[in-house]
Amino acid sequence: MNNVLIKFQYRFLKYQMLLMTLVVVLQRSPMMRILTILERAIKAPMSRMVQFTTGAVATVGVQQAVTGATTFTANPASPTTATVGQSFNLAFAVTGAPSAVGSWEVLGNLPPGLSIPGLSGTTLNVKVGSIAGVPTTPGTYDITVQPFEKLNLNGDTNKQRYPISITVDGETPPPVTIFSASPSSNVIGQAGASFLQTFSISGMTAASWEITGALPPGLNLRGPNGELPQGNTLNAVSGEITGTPTQPGVFNLSLRTYDQPNLAGITDGMQHSLAIAIEDVVGADLPTVTYQPKNAVVYPLDRVQFFVKGEGYTSIQWLKDGVEIAAAQEDSLVIESTTNSDAGNYQARLTNASGSTLSAIATLVLDANAKGNLVNVSTRGFIGNGEEVLIPGFVFAGQKAKTFLIRAGGPSLSKFGLTTAHPDPIISVYDGPNLITQNDDWNLQSEPAAIRQAIIDVGAAPFDENSKDSAILVTLPPGGYTAIASGKNGVTGVALVEVYEVAQ
Repeated sequence: MNNVLIKFQYRFLKYQMLLMTLVVVLQRSPMMRILTILERAIKAPMSRMVQFTTGAVATVGVQQAVTGATTFTANPASPTTATVGQSFNLAFAVTGAPSAVGSWEVLGNLPPGLSIPGLSGTTLNVKVGSIAGVPTTPGTYDITVQPFEKLNLNGDTNKQRYPISITVDGETPPPVTIFSASPSSNVIGQAGASFLQTFSISGMTAASWEITGALPPGLNLRGPNGELPQGNTLNAVSGEITGTPTQPGVFNLSLRTYDQPNLAGITDGMQHSLAIAIEDVVGADLPTVTYQPKNAVVYPLDRVQFFVKGEGYTSIQWLKDGVEIAAAQEDSLVIESTTNSDAGNYQARLTNASGSTLSAIATLVLDANAKGNLVNVSTRGFIGNGEEVLIPGFVFAGQKAKTFLIRAGGPSLSKFGLTTAHPDPIISVYDGPNLITQNDDWNLQSEPAAIRQAIIDVGAAPFDENSKDSAILVTLPPGGYTAIASGKNGVTGVALVEVYEVAQ
């Protein structure tokens, strides 16, 4: 009896060890598989029990190469967020499987701007995958990934697809574009003469244009294939302004581009400007412009001055953005203290009995970072004998020296109908009682080319090449100075003294 009991206990212990081994191996397998194998093992004799145990271990070992208790990990965890224009990186992997992942199948759509390094088609041959880049377009984007044991989607797989969802926040940045107009964005046409101006944009595909402003009477706007505007919308890739203008003046258009019809989709966020100046009817006796006003960039609150010179005119009228400026009928237009409302397009209209001629457009820009400005000194008066001189003074502060163009115009005034202009003024610059420098004839000095260039740079009216006007280009330290315009040999007359700061 004791021998039988001992044998029974010994055999029970052997079965028990085999069953425990099987449970340990199968503890991460599906429950139904475990129950089935246990049922078969309990009913089998000892030799069969060993076979079942060995077979089960081998089978489950193969399955667990990829499928056994695997955990998919994404860092940052999915779903996750990204921001337009900011760097993004996500890594994904499978952990807990005895055999390493050899490849992944990737399906779905990534956010524009992001990519998966090493991805070829839908196949990614890496152990750990990543998504990286700088997203460009907001929205929610989803992909799925499935791991395989071997390269090129071969070997065992758990047949499970793991989702990765990325929501991109922010706004799509506007495209960088270049607006082009031919012959230019500031163009001059003639009333009664045919006119054509084209415009287009590069850097994006235009599908529609938002148009504000007014066209010159007689001109029409259309697309390259004859498309006509509907209200303020032109559905075309580009545009052209064509026809025969009938009315002189300056006309301004503002254009904004969209990549979808009817002002939808993405816009470059820019307002593109066109300025069209229409001159009066062409005639042999019309005035001619001999010196055009120049563009100016000044500090806010600075003084600015535009000049025009012409021949054959009886009156001058200055215009801003096509509208007449009150009390602006001289050859120069002065704004003593500029504000934002002064920015715009200026031109002069010269008129005689036959009609009018418009000057070129001069654009005034206010810029706090402008490099130079015009000193507020401009005096016209009579020069007589002895102490009858013009004496304007000017003061400037700061830490650095500045260069000035100081001049006395006499003969140049006679071109504007002044019969009492001084024929040969002299300009002198003093620091208190001390003479710093002096000039008689502007072109008879060591650097007439520098004087000539300074006149152009500051936008002053030019002197005739061999005139008896005088000018000085001088660099001065901060302080107070006096410019004196005088005559010689007892000659008298009217002169104009001007002081300009020259940008360095």
